[in-house]
Amino acid sequence: MNTFFERLRRVMPLIMLLTLALVASACGGDGDDAEESTEAEAPTEAEAPTEAEAPTEAEAPTEAEAPTEVAGADESCPGTEPLTLRVAAIAGSRAMTTGLWLGVAEQAGILEEEGLTLDIVDFRASADVNNGLLSGDLDVAVNGSGGIVATAQGGDVIGVGGGVDVSVWEPLVNTDRVSGWDDLAGKTVAVSSTSGVVWAVLGDLLAEIGLTHDDIDPVVIGSTFENYAALESGQVDWIPGAAPVNFIGEDAGFGRLGYAAPGGEVPLFTSGYVSTTNAFAAENPDSVVRFLRAWIRTGQWAKDAANFDRVVEIAAEVSEVEESVARRSMELYLLGDVHSPYFLAENGEINDESLQNLIDSMVRQEILEEAPSLDEVRTHEYARRAAACL
Repeated sequence: MNTFFERLRRVMPLIMLLTLALVASACGGDGDDAEESTEAEAPTEAEAPTEAEAPTEAEAPTEAEAPTEVAGADESCPGTEPLTLRVAAIAGSRAMTTGLWLGVAEQAGILEEEGLTLDIVDFRASADVNNGLLSGDLDVAVNGSGGIVATAQGGDVIGVGGGVDVSVWEPLVNTDRVSGWDDLAGKTVAVSSTSGVVWAVLGDLLAEIGLTHDDIDPVVIGSTFENYAALESGQVDWIPGAAPVNFIGEDAGFGRLGYAAPGGEVPLFTSGYVSTTNAFAAENPDSVVRFLRAWIRTGQWAKDAANFDRVVEIAAEVSEVEESVARRSMELYLLGDVHSPYFLAENGEINDESLQNLIDSMVRQEILEEAPSLDEVRTHEYARRAAACL
């Protein structure tokens, strides 16, 4: 026993020292060991978000991914899903300043590419076209500028696309009854109306030779083709003729007096345009843009010299005229120095100068009581969208 206790007494100090060391290690302290522990617990360079893990330039929206102006324009462009539109055209598709180009669009394959089917309705006068638009029976019209009168009278008709921005009419006369410009006074003339663009053109042409509407004897008949029939039958002495009628008449022995009186200039008047109503355009903006996109493409295709002979073929077929008549007409409208620059504008817009000239003429000749603003009678919005979507 003495030996056991003696041995225990000898090792006790060592056991106590070991116990104290273990307790200190478990509790930690404020010395170097604590600081080392803190460094170990903090995120190390390896654990911290590295440059690769942080949002990189590659992960940020790239220029291609970010919305661009081009992408925005594409998103606003209508597609080519099947669409049928009810379209009015003076004299159907025969008239070379209006409906013919609907036929060209079809035969050139442009309507098919655009997914468009056009239900073309033949009209004789702009007033009837306006009534069709306002009643909702029509969606779009390609006609003379008679919509200006409708708008000035409180109607909802609005011009949306350019067609012809120069006068296309000249006196086509029975040479047995009319010898020239100075001989127009007192003679009977067939016209489509006494309130539209043709009447305004006549007023300015007559003014060049010192005459007014009061100096002629108008007979309201209908379209240019119908007026020509009246001339051919002897019912009237002359008509304001436009291609192809003036070339048909020339071949038949009637006289052409020219697009302006001697010493005068051909009036820059908007003689035909694409129109609709504000209501239809507001409810169907993509439909208007799609029609105008096809319309612009048709004009560009027709004015391409490589397509000229094909255009002549289509014009002869659609307008139901001889090839020689179609060729002279297309030379006038697509190649001539006077008419071509103002025919089927490549940007699809109505020429504001020509439109203002027509409005001013209508006021001078009391067709309109006062001049509406350009913004009231036309908008470039849809043509510009269409051009951007080509």
